[in-house]
Amino acid sequence: MEIWPTNHFSPIHNHASAEAIIRVLYGEINVSLFPFLSSYNKEEVNIVPKFGETNFKEGDITWISPTLNQTHQLKNIKEDKTCITIQCYMYNGDDLTHYDYFDFLDNVGNIQKYEPDSDMGFIEFKNLMKEEWQNRQKSLFGCFGN
Repeated sequence: MEIWPTNHFSPIHNHASAEAIIRVLYGEINVSLFPFLSSYNKEEVNIVPKFGETNFKEGDITWISPTLNQTHQLKNIKEDKTCITIQCYMYNGDDLTHYDYFDFLDNVGNIQKYEPDSDMGFIEFKNLMKEEWQNRQKSLFGCFGN
């Protein structure tokens, strides 16, 4: 889960061919997509061409895959509302050279590495979400009696 205070944003980054699902739990997040991540000279005018941008609202879901939406930037562009997203990442089973970082452009345009920390792995998280969903369904239907 990530909390995005007003006007906060990620750097332009990618997740090394990971698969991921991103859901907005609260508020709204602006997502910009880029074709690649590239270092640049500060004097260049056209740094990295953006090819897509959209806003996702509470309940909306988006994803990344090795070939789609991989290089992106998230921003909370709201002046008066925090955004909360939940993001879950998974690498392919045949990934024998797992890359533990995501690459990002720093404020002068150099590619840097960031090692994200996680509270739990993808499978553990998936099982927890499944269990919570099943318990939610039981509690909803339990109010009608047997």
